[in-house]
Amino acid sequence: MKRSGVLICLSAKKIKLNHQGFTLIELLVSLLLTSVLLLGVLQVFSSSRDAIITQNRFSDIQDSARVALEFLVRDIKNADFTGCLSDKSEITNLLSPVGNYDPSVHEYFSLGGINAYVADGSNLLGGKIVKPDSDVIQVVSAEPACPANSELSVNTDTLAPLTLREGCDIDDGTVLLVANCRSGNIFVKTDGVGNLIGHNSVSVEGLQNNQERFTEVFSADATLMRPYVRTYFIAEGLNGNDALHLREDGRNFELVSNISDLNYEFGIDTDSNGTANLTVTTDELSAYSPRRIVSVTLEILATDTDNEINRIYATSVNIRNRMAPAYSLTLASEP
Repeated sequence: MKRSGVLICLSAKKIKLNHQGFTLIELLVSLLLTSVLLLGVLQVFSSSRDAIITQNRFSDIQDSARVALEFLVRDIKNADFTGCLSDKSEITNLLSPVGNYDPSVHEYFSLGGINAYVADGSNLLGGKIVKPDSDVIQVVSAEPACPANSELSVNTDTLAPLTLREGCDIDDGTVLLVANCRSGNIFVKTDGVGNLIGHNSVSVEGLQNNQERFTEVFSADATLMRPYVRTYFIAEGLNGNDALHLREDGRNFELVSNISDLNYEFGIDTDSNGTANLTVTTDELSAYSPRRIVSVTLEILATDTDNEINRIYATSVNIRNRMAPAYSLTLASEP
């Protein structure tokens, strides 16, 4: 029995020794090592998070810049379009310069297709203050009056309403351009429905024609277009940051937010061969005829929402309606 008691006692001591646990020093060392490891993990996580945030900001900046460039490139490329009519001096403006007539808009192609200036802080467009030292560009062109079909049917009278091949919804008071390869007339639609486009001297929406007769019979070889002037500029946007704006038809539209600056360089064709042989900045442009601009290099500054990072994006575009030989011949006759 005594021997048995000794065995039981030894077994109890062995069990007790096996369950002594960690010492305080061991716990402190373990906590220190765990803290170091967690700190490393947190630093890696923080760095990865910051990198992702920064990458997303750059992605947003790039998307904004891409959209802004698409707007600008599209319109600059199409500047001065009047169908197959190359000589813009053959366009006769029949609009009467009274009422809502705006020379800066309604004289369209006498503006030269492309115009630009540097804002000085006093420029207002539709109540918006244009950002000082940013470039403002004005693009003059025309687009089909009817998306589906803007071609004319046979017409035999300069007084009769124009007849389109297909019906088209065009509101009275809309300023239009009818042109073939020889000449064109700018006028305001005064009446007519469906495929008929009237052009009498009645005042509509404060606009009227100064004569009812076209300068020639525009028939099946002519196209009906809507001329326009689009002005792109930088001003404060809805989020409080700078933004790219478009002004057209007397209204402002905010296109892309977080665009902080616009700058242009213009390729000038001084020897009338349809290609640029001189490059000028916007503030140098006034020394040259706008009709001699054949290409534009545009540079935009895009920022993130917090205005902490920014990037410059640039591209060049040729004015495709000034690449044709007919344009070069027309340009050669100008000063």
